[in-house]
Amino acid sequence: MSNDISPTLLRVIIKDFKRYCNSSRRLLDIMKKIEKGTATQSDMYDYAAKIGECLSKAYKKHLTSKTLPNGRMYWNIAKSVVGPTLTNNYTLVNNTAIQIQKLINESNNIGINPLKSTLNTDRVDGFMNKMANADNFDDVAYLLNEPIVNFTLSVVDDFIRENAKFHYDSGLKTQIIRISAHKCCKWCSKLAGTYDYEQVSNKGNDVFRRHENCRCTVLFKSDKYMQNVHSKKEYSKDELKELVKTHQLNYKKSTKIKTHLPKNVEDITSYYLNELKLGKGNVIIEKGVDIKSHQDEINTAKWLKEKFGGEIKILAEQTIEGAVTPDFLWNGIPLELKTMNSIKSIDKRLRKACKQVAYYNSNKIGGYIIIDVTNLKEDDEIIINEIAKRLSDRAKCPIDLIIKRRNNLLKVFSYRKKV
Repeated sequence: MSNDISPTLLRVIIKDFKRYCNSSRRLLDIMKKIEKGTATQSDMYDYAAKIGECLSKAYKKHLTSKTLPNGRMYWNIAKSVVGPTLTNNYTLVNNTAIQIQKLINESNNIGINPLKSTLNTDRVDGFMNKMANADNFDDVAYLLNEPIVNFTLSVVDDFIRENAKFHYDSGLKTQIIRISAHKCCKWCSKLAGTYDYEQVSNKGNDVFRRHENCRCTVLFKSDKYMQNVHSKKEYSKDELKELVKTHQLNYKKSTKIKTHLPKNVEDITSYYLNELKLGKGNVIIEKGVDIKSHQDEINTAKWLKEKFGGEIKILAEQTIEGAVTPDFLWNGIPLELKTMNSIKSIDKRLRKACKQVAYYNSNKIGGYIIIDVTNLKEDDEIIINEIAKRLSDRAKCPIDLIIKRRNNLLKVFSYRKKV
């Protein structure tokens, strides 16, 4: 049995990769701009492209049908060599993007720390599987060229998207700018332009996509002086600073909230995030719904569809006296939205929501309630435990209750009467 060549390949690839990076004038220029505080989001893409090119060059030098045993990239080699080096590219680009975005935020008096994007492990696995499944490495050697650069550029795409969403969720008026590369294709030319974030926030939007050999850039910018994009309230600098600080703490600590649940209330947040499958669907606005006065319902329906899927129908208000109607039907099941303006209003508004769900068509199967706590200043832990307590007191049928702040999911509780 031949010796495992993975350690040797990994060592020489890393050595040459570092040598190529250290001799790159463009990478050196970007590092100098970071030191001076003048780097831009476009520099993130330039950095990623050059890092991708350096890794591609190192791969092509050392990964060939001649250097690989039996002319094949066996799985153990792909896992030991390709996986770690692609992950290293992700780490390098992410760290540099964070440095640059932090400079941009500081220069615009925005007190938000940049978020790290998530490694696309499916794409890394895809590289390794394609290489390992080929009987002859020459058949898949093309993967060492442009696809490596494209993967590295996509790290910046994901970083831009994550941080644009974070800025938007924090209340900043955020715009996405897609800039087409010189002599780009018709598809990219059509996508070039400036968009309000909410126009392109849905998952899979083409604005954030790139095809093979694509060198287009996707940037975002946030206003120095902020406006709540949902309520349109203008914030003073002091209010803005406090708002951002509070949102950052909530964003980081939402998963660490300690709950004290009544016996008939269960925390099912993990189930909703990891297992719930409602399928594809649309947001349907029933005839008679006034679009202008129902923007909160429409925005919530879009958020719900993007987060969990399913078909969501926004219902028109009943004109029959005494009739009780929820705001939505989610896959045919009643759903009511309540926005809280003070912690004291939780009991009254939750009681009304439970009634609207339970009494809709003499409903016996239960339904959903969404509680939006964006306007509440209290700590999330206090709010969430108060809602759990009131849900236990007021629910009249099985209820799944979703708690959100802006576009962030905080908790999902399930109420079931204990027998």
